[in-house]
Amino acid sequence: MDKKLLLETVQSWHIKLKPEYRGFRCARCQRYMRKAWHVWFDYKGRKCEIHLCRECYKKYGKED
Repeated sequence: MDKKLLLETVQSWHIKLKPEYRGFRCARCQRYMRKAWHVWFDYKGRKCEIHLCRECYKKYGKED
């Protein structure tokens, strides 16, 4: 996985202070979905999780 691209995706979010309860959406294209790829990565000692649809997952590349 391309960690730089993952981090850019996370940094593009407009995170609200109040928690949201909603269905899964792809982190990249924002499509609602019932099943998602759950991608975890480490950034400066912090674990980050993003959810990707099948199409967007392919665009991020395979893990080495």
